[in-house]
Amino acid sequence: MASQHRSDWPPGTIIRMYDEELRIRENHGDRGVVEDLNGDPVSSAYYWEFQGDQAELVALPESKNNTVPPLSQ
Repeated sequence: MASQHRSDWPPGTIIRMYDEELRIRENHGDRGVVEDLNGDPVSSAYYWEFQGDQAELVALPESKNNTVPPLSQ
């Protein structure tokens, strides 16, 4: 899949880093809020690059709406 600048990845995008696939809930430029593919929160400050390792784009969201359901409290 073609790469895209990480700050442009919309909510719902699936990424891979360190053999783990995650879904972006919020993108704040160089970092964001991510969840696992089951919808469980993973991090509220997940960096797209860490010590030279970079997250890889797996899939963009299917919907142009780019909405992700709110986190359950």
